[in-house]
Amino acid sequence: MSENDDLRARIDAARNAGKPKQNPKDLNRNAGGAAAALGHASAMVVAVAIGAFIGVAIDKSLGTGPWALLIFLVFGMAAGFLNIIRAARQMAERAVQDQAAQDAPEKGE
Repeated sequence: MSENDDLRARIDAARNAGKPKQNPKDLNRNAGGAAAALGHASAMVVAVAIGAFIGVAIDKSLGTGPWALLIFLVFGMAAGFLNIIRAARQMAERAVQDQAAQDAPEKGE
C-alpha cells in the first residue's frame, strides 16, 4: 500500500503541476461582474421604456404627435447612460481599493 500511495501522490502532483491555481474569489468576482453587467443593461432598457411610456402618455393626452415621445426617449437614454457611468465609477473606485488592499501587505514585508 505504501508504494501505491506514493505513486498516487506523484501522479496527483504531476496532474496539478500544469494547472493554473485559481482563487475562488476571482471566480466569484467574474460571476459578479457578469451579473452586474446584466443588471445595468436591464436598467438601461427600463429607463428607455419608462421614457417612452411617459412620452406616449403625454402625446395622447395633449395630441402633440411624436414630439413628447422623442423627448422622453432621449431623457430615458440619458438617465440610463448616467446610471451606467455612475456604476462604472463605483466599480473603478472599488478596484483601486482592492488593489491598494492587496499591495498593502507586500509593502510591509
